[in-house]
This record gives sequence, structure tokens and C-alpha cells, in this order.
Amino acid sequence: MNFRIFRDHLKGVAIAKAILDLISIPVNLLSAGLLADIVLYATDGDTHSVLNSGLALALLLAGYKIFETICRIRLELSRSKTLQGCKLELYERFLSGPLAALYSGNSGQAKERLTDDFDTSADQILSVYPGVCVGLLIGTTYFIFIARLSWLTAVILTVLALIQIIPPLMTKNYFEKNYKETRDIEAQLTDFITEAHHGFAVLKLYDLKNWYIEKLKKLHRSYAKIGNSGIYTNTAENMLNEFVSTALKYGTYALVGLLTLKGIVSMDTGVEVVMLSGSYFAAVRTVFSSVTRFVVTKEAQNRLSQWFVKEREVEKKKISDTHVNLTGVSLSYEDKTVFDCASITFPTNGICLIKGANGAGKSTLFKLIAGMIRADQGVVQVGGVTPDVFGEDIFPQEIFYLPQEDADFALSPRDFYAMIYGEEFADVIRLTRSFGLGDQQLNETKISELSGGERKKVFLSLALAVNPKILLLDEPTNSLDEDSKKMLIRELKKRVCLTLIITHDPVFDQVCDHLYVVREGGVEDGKK
Repeated sequence: MNFRIFRDHLKGVAIAKAILDLISIPVNLLSAGLLADIVLYATDGDTHSVLNSGLALALLLAGYKIFETICRIRLELSRSKTLQGCKLELYERFLSGPLAALYSGNSGQAKERLTDDFDTSADQILSVYPGVCVGLLIGTTYFIFIARLSWLTAVILTVLALIQIIPPLMTKNYFEKNYKETRDIEAQLTDFITEAHHGFAVLKLYDLKNWYIEKLKKLHRSYAKIGNSGIYTNTAENMLNEFVSTALKYGTYALVGLLTLKGIVSMDTGVEVVMLSGSYFAAVRTVFSSVTRFVVTKEAQNRLSQWFVKEREVEKKKISDTHVNLTGVSLSYEDKTVFDCASITFPTNGICLIKGANGAGKSTLFKLIAGMIRADQGVVQVGGVTPDVFGEDIFPQEIFYLPQEDADFALSPRDFYAMIYGEEFADVIRLTRSFGLGDQQLNETKISELSGGERKKVFLSLALAVNPKILLLDEPTNSLDEDSKKMLIRELKKRVCLTLIITHDPVFDQVCDHLYVVREGGVEDGKK
């Protein structure tokens, strides 16, 4: 993903920030002039003029601070609103990506890449670019202003300011490496904690607490090792920056004082130089410190772009029929071959059972058909098209895939149905009631709080009500009681389209139209 797609949204805030920062230039120049006047008036013993200039300086600085505070508040509100809009667009693009790309990711990567990496990339537009531009303009303006007063002083200040290039250049390579390592280990921690969140009770039941804590400690030790290295480097850089800043500050005082005593610069010029030197050094430091930030941002954008792999431009299509064909399909996971040049053509209607030993590849077959994973070789065709060109509305209307594990949404079944159907979901409610779910379970209980059998009924009711052209059911009778199994079979027998069922349950044996077996890297016709 090219991050430039967000620049149009963010550049307005960035420009406003730059303009607000640039207002400090005339304010600082006026302040320096007034302070120089105060020193000269004080030297001449002109008390009245000192008081007038002092009052003018106080009013200028107070008025500027009030104005700046109001503008900063409004700018921050605009910044937050714009960032939220960009994040919404980011997630919209993310969810519009290929199903295979979404399925291959994990929560830790999503958190790190879609949140931290995005924030780092956005910061380049909102802070780094404006900071560099403002720093260059401030540095150039102050150099010209000081050079107009004394070329020698301007050159000396510039040489001193360039010393600040040392810390960021020394740490540039480290920050790039540390950013990647930190994001990766934080992704692992996020995944590990998320997995435990879904299985805390299991950890307790099998007395796996010590195992979990030891694994968590191991991850934290790795994180701490990377973090400690970062802390040492950050501390060293901060100390070096502080040392350089202190040396520049007092060195400038000494040099300007020496030049004033030698008569090379006048008293008022010396005061103005001292007044502006801090801002001048800060502007130069901002420019050079951006070296490490640009490096980190580049790494963040590279990681973010990996999540949004650009697909070749193809026309998205709907399926035209219920043909499902695999031709010469091969797929391997690491060292395990799941399918080896497998070919099969399923019928266009009826109930087809998919059987095979655990781990043979039955669920993988469904994921290939649904486009959740891609074959290493061969062609998968569903309804006349390959899964990589499925249109946006293919699920769940055309193809409905119900995996073994049901989603545990934190909303009621009725609200869930309304999200999919709008207000027209009478058919699905009828089916849920036929499965034995009551008003409390439909209206007042979250799906995540239902029992396994109740959740299965919620999603089976939806699958049957949608009545898709191709229905993929993976172990649909898990957790179902006998009456619900009979109800499911009655509804499936009414379908005139294709139904593929992965099951070990013999309840389907007498009602299926076709039988297939997954074994030894292929899919065989079981010849029912």
C-alpha cells in the first residue's frame, strides 16, 4: 500500500501546524529586538524606556502564548478527527483486501502493522515533514538575520549548530533495526496473550498455568533484551544531545561575550544573537534529528505495505453456477504435503459428504474453495471463476462457509441477523425457533455467551435462511442434540443447490447423494 493515499487527508493539518510554528519567527525576532532595546536603555539609565519596552515584550509574549494555545487546541482536535478518518479508510481498505491475505494474518500483526506502523507513518506527514520544513525556514531566516548583523557570528553559530548532526547519525542504523525487532516481539506477545484470553479456562483445567507463565516470561525476556538495548541507546543519545545542547548554550554565551568585549559586535547585536541562538540551534537539531525518524518511518511503511499486497487488476466476478472443480491442485505447509496434484469435480447439486482421517486436508479443501488460502499449483474454480476474482458480495449470499469454530460476537443473534439482513429476517428467526432457541437467547443473550450448541444453531439458521448457491458446512452437527440434527437434515433435503459437508457423524450417511474421501494428497470419489 502506498501511504500517499492518505496525504490528501493529512496535509491540511500538517500545513496548519507548519504555519503556526512559523509564526514564532516574527515573534522571536521582535522579542530579540525589544530585549536588545531594554539592555541598551538600561545601560543608558533610561528607566522609562526600559519599562515601556519591558511592557511591550511582556504583552507580545503573553498575547502570542494565548493565541498559540487556542490554535494548538483547535489543531489537535482537527488532527484527531483527521487521523480517525484515515484509520477508518485504512480498515476499510484492509477489509476489502483478498480473503487469503486476511486469513493468513494474525491479531498481533494486525495490531502492530495497522496501529503502530500506521501511527508512525502518519507522524511523518503530521510532524516530521512540517518539522523539517519549519526547521529549514527558521534556520535560514535566523542565519540571514544574524548575518546581517555580523557575518562572523552567523558562521560561528552555524558551525556550532552542525555539531548536533553527530548523535542522530551515530544511532541511525540502530533505530531501524530496533524498530523492526520491537514490533515483531510485540506482535508475538499480543498473539500469545490473545490466545490465552480465549483459553484461560482450558489452561486451568489442564494445569497449564506454569507452562503459560514460563512461555510468557520467555517472551518478556526477549522483549526486555531488545528494550534494554533500546533504552541504553536512547539514554546515550539523550545524554549526548544534552551535553551538546549545554555546550552550545554556554559556548554561545562565552563566544558572544568575547566578541562583544573585543568590539567585534555591538551590545545590542550580542543580545539579539543570544536571544535567537536557542531557537536557531533547535531548528537545526530538528532537521538533523529527523534522520532517525525518517529511517523508522521507512521501516513502518515497508511493514504496512506488506499487509496490503497489491493485487493484479482484475475484474471481480460473481459465480455463474454451482460447479466446483479442482484441477492439478498442490498445496504444502512447511514440510507437509496436503494435496499433490489433486483433481476433482463435484456435482452441481445435492448433498455431498467429505470424509477422511483427521489432518487429511478436509478443512483445507473448503478453505481453497472459499479462497481463504491459495494453492501452490493448479486451478480451483467455483461457479466458473477462480476464488481470487470473487466479487465483494460473494459471501454469504452466493457462497456460505460455516467453519467448525463458530464466531463469538459480542451482540445478540437478533442484532447479528439485522446487520446482515436489515429488517427482513423473519425466515432466519423462524429457523432459530425451529431449532429450539427462545426469545431470551435471541434478543437478550450475546452470541459469545451462548453454549456451543446454541451458537451452532444461530449460524446454521443463518446459513439455511440465506440459501446460497454453494453451502460449505464443516462438522455442522458438533454440539447439536438429536432433535436439532433431524431438523438440520430436513432443511438440507429441501435445498436444490450444492451442499458440501465435512463430517464424521453417521447421521448424514443415509441422506447424502455423493460421498468423497480426502486421503493421500487427493480427493477421491467414494462411490456411495
